[in-house]
Amino acid sequence: MELLLQRSKTTSGTLHFLDDTGAVKRQMTYAQLAKKAQRFANVLLSLGLQGGGKDIVVTNFEDQETHILLFWACCFGTESQRVRNNFTQPFSAGIPVCPTPPFHPDESRQALLLNHLQVLFHRPTFISHKQTLAVIEGLVPGFKVLDVEAVVGSSVTHEVVHESKIYPLPGYSGTDIAALMLTSGSTGNSKAVVLLHSKILSAVRGKTIKLDTLPEAVFLNWINFDHVANVTESHLHAVWAGASLVPLPLKECIH
Repeated sequence: MELLLQRSKTTSGTLHFLDDTGAVKRQMTYAQLAKKAQRFANVLLSLGLQGGGKDIVVTNFEDQETHILLFWACCFGTESQRVRNNFTQPFSAGIPVCPTPPFHPDESRQALLLNHLQVLFHRPTFISHKQTLAVIEGLVPGFKVLDVEAVVGSSVTHEVVHESKIYPLPGYSGTDIAALMLTSGSTGNSKAVVLLHSKILSAVRGKTIKLDTLPEAVFLNWINFDHVANVTESHLHAVWAGASLVPLPLKECIH
């Protein structure tokens, strides 16, 4: 959360979203990304989701832009507080998010994955488009779902996220979860690999230093957002460096 807030004030790096022809259909600065993500975080909280690991969000989208916006919205999504050194401070762990790959065409495989996620994450909330949610509700009626249009189209504007000028925020714990990445499941059910805030920040800082990544750099990303190579090697690496990022349309991406 603090990483994006800092970059939104210190860099001119831009995200360039392409259409299916390869033309730039929309550009977004880090400041605009932070503002949108905060607004969407407020919506998630107003709909009853809770930060601090109390809720887990599973996502599935047809475009990179929505993946990125909801990833950051979940990072911002917290009203909880913790007491540390006798002071009450914002608890910035947010809502752990698990992006998922495109569904397998076989309905039995879809049901297997969804039932597994329902048990693994103790009844998470699945956020996606109506068409995907209809599939989920048909296969696993008890799965909690949320139409992404209810998030991005909401008029909720009140501020619940505290912006701190201190980075990193002293309230962080080494066990705070940012995201969960599913393994392929080729030998059974997918496992969820935990990505901690502290580990992610350490990794992208090391990459930026070792590769001498400059704000003038431009990242071209061809990996889907459900893969750690997208989140840490590309997206967050670019954010840390204050560089520009060009995510390819999902039909061009490797899953």
